[in-house]
This record gives sequence, C-alpha cells and structure tokens, in this order.
Amino acid sequence: MRNWGIGEPRSRGLLEILRTTILADSQISHGSDHTVTLCGEIGPGTSNASWESMTPQELRARTKRFAIDIVKIARSVPREWYVRVIGGQLLRAGTAVAANYRVCCRARSDREFCAKMGVVVEESDESQLWLELLAVAHSRMNTSEYRRVMKEAAELTAIFTASHSTAKANLQRRARERVRKRSQNAQGSSS
Repeated sequence: MRNWGIGEPRSRGLLEILRTTILADSQISHGSDHTVTLCGEIGPGTSNASWESMTPQELRARTKRFAIDIVKIARSVPREWYVRVIGGQLLRAGTAVAANYRVCCRARSDREFCAKMGVVVEESDESQLWLELLAVAHSRMNTSEYRRVMKEAAELTAIFTASHSTAKANLQRRARERVRKRSQNAQGSSS
C-alpha cells in the first residue's frame, strides 16, 4: 500500500505552476490503494490550506462528471460553423480525459502508467484550450456554469500534470537504482 501525492494551489488561475509533494516513499503502485492528496487554497481570498484525499475511483467519477459537463456545453453551442468546429474539438478532448484516465488506471506497469498519464495530461490541457477558444468565439458562453467547467479543466490538468511528473521522476529514480545495483553486482563478481 503506497500513496502518492500532489500539491495543488488553486488560487492563481490557469497558468499556476505546480509543486509536487511526494508522500510516503514516493512509490506508485497500481493496486486499489492509490490515494491522490490535493492541497491548496480554495480560492481567491482564502488563506487556509484545505486537504482532500481522492482515490482513483473518486478521480474516475470526477473525470466522468467533467466529460458530462463537456457534453452539455457542446450541446449548447450555437449553429455557426466555426463555433461548431471548436465545440466538436472540445467534445473529443473533454470526453477523452475520462476515457484515457480509465485506461491509465488499468496500466500493467509503471512505464505504461506514465505513458498513459501523459496522454491524459495532453487531453486535459487541450480541453482547456478549446474551452478558452469557445469563450472567444461565442461570448455568451461566459456563464457561471461555463466558468466552473473552465476551473475544473484547470484543476484536472494540474492534478494530472503533477501525477505525470511524479510518475516520470519515480521511473527515472528506479532506472538509476537498477544501474547502480548492476554496477555494484559487476564489481562484486569481478573481485
């Protein structure tokens, strides 16, 4: 049972740079006991940090809710061709976040997990782009519901970016450890 954690500041908007916090012994396991720990400010004007733990099942549910929200936005897009094109791209990328995260949870190895998490990062970031462009293409999209989905896209991108960075760092650390052990074994057998 190993935990991995992600520090996520939430108050500075879409371009917030994340700081990754690695909990326990910085290992990623692919069993049912993953826990994602999110921390940070709830919003502008709040100063106390809030901690929340999310299991993979909870994150799956969150990405599914995000996909449903994206479908609702895509259905409400006006009929102008250029807005429809952006809406279609948003629909593909936004629903791919949930689909690819589910695939990521089924990874058979740490390398596969890392690679698939990279795809989730790309899709969530792309969703943010299409949401931003949709707001420019159709000014009436700037509702409170739309802003909530934009915020969720930013948060999911932050979560998955930090998770991917942690997974990548763990892979690199394990590779260095394997090389060091091989080197030690080779020196021990030659003496």
